[in-house]
Formats: sequence, structure tokens, C-alpha cells
Amino acid sequence: MNELVITVKQARALCMVAPKNDVRAYLNGVHVDMKRNLLTVTDGHMLLRTKASIQSSKDSDGEYIVPRQTLYDIAKGGNASNDVALSFDGEVITLTRCNGVSAIAEPVGGTFPDYDRTIPGEVSGELAQFNHECLATCEKALIMCSGRKGLYPNLAHNGNAAAIMSAKGCESFAIIMPRRDSYPAEWVKWSES
Repeated sequence: MNELVITVKQARALCMVAPKNDVRAYLNGVHVDMKRNLLTVTDGHMLLRTKASIQSSKDSDGEYIVPRQTLYDIAKGGNASNDVALSFDGEVITLTRCNGVSAIAEPVGGTFPDYDRTIPGEVSGELAQFNHECLATCEKALIMCSGRKGLYPNLAHNGNAAAIMSAKGCESFAIIMPRRDSYPAEWVKWSES
């Protein structure tokens, strides 16, 4: 059986970014990549990727989508320092917190988007405007994933393309799409300097 272990804080962070009621059912879940030991969520405007802390088998393979609500239910109660084990036997996903609480779910059907294409290999540094709620959500999610309160994520701007929010010493990162419809009010005068 393939198994990954994440912290309750990582689970809560993933649930913060994953949509609850998207019509594309596969987005209402957490994509688990056993081969790369990664968990990813996206709502189309922001993406969060985090690495599992433990993997039971180095030869684990396969991908599946955990329903967001199931992960949320297992992560909401109990101690934030607990771990959550995710295992998949090919038919059902079992989520177990270290205190013995568990939940079982079927994987979400559908194909998760090819999110690797959205992760820029390099950034231009060209400034852009962002939805402040997306910035705040991603910052909070990264702090939760790291488990450190003194984490101060940076945003690597990339013009009209996806920007990367990351922090030194944190394996998790977020991708945020800029707002393309943001223009200053007509009465704002820009000074030439």
C-alpha cells in the first residue's frame, strides 16, 4: 500500500487554497503524486504545492485526487502538531491522524490540470497587480506548511505571467496569477520622473 505522511498544518493549508464547490469536480481536491512525494491544489488563480514529510515506500507510484472535504474533516479537529497519513490501495483513500481518527473516501474522478506548465522556470521581475485575498491566502498557507511563525514569504513578480511566492528554507511554494484587468482610476495622474 502506498502511503504519504503530512502534518495537520499542511492539510489545513491545502484546504485553504483548494476550492469547495468548483464545477470542475477534480479541482475540489488535493492532487497526490506518489512518485514525486508532492501534494498540489489549485483554483485556477493560485496554486499551492507542498512536499510530504514521510513516504512509506521509495518505489511508490501513481497519482490520485483526495476529496477536499475529506482532508478538511480529518485535519480540522485535534492537535495541529499531529500527522496525517494518506494511503491508497487502488480503490479507496484512507486518511489517518496519528491519534487514530480516520476517514475513507473514493478518489475524485477526472484528470487534474497539468500544473507543471504553470510553474515558471524563471521570472522577469516585471511588476504586476494581484488580488490581495490570493496573496494573503498563499502567505498564510506557506507559513502553515513550513510550521514556522517567523516565515516571511517573498513574491517573485513575472509581469502578466504567473508569479512565485516562496520563502528561504521552505519546500512549499505558491503560484499566483496576476490581475490583468486592474487599471488606475482615470483621475490618477502619474508623474514623469
